Amino acid sequence: MGRPAMKKRKLNQSATEEVLFDPSARQEYLTGFHKRKVQRTKAAQEAAAQKARQERIEDRKTVR
Repeated sequence: MGRPAMKKRKLNQSATEEVLFDPSARQEYLTGFHKRKVQRTKAAQEAAAQKARQERIEDRKTVR
């Protein structure tokens, strides 16, 4: 016997005729990484400040 017959691939040439990019969407995508990183850092700092505040309140309660 021989090798199995090769299947023909259907190539849809018109599907990828032209690719368009929205410059503002591209810019938002590229700068979004930094924005999200800054947002995570700020949220972590706020959470740490809130935790420290709660710890001070608890310390005052235990001293009394």
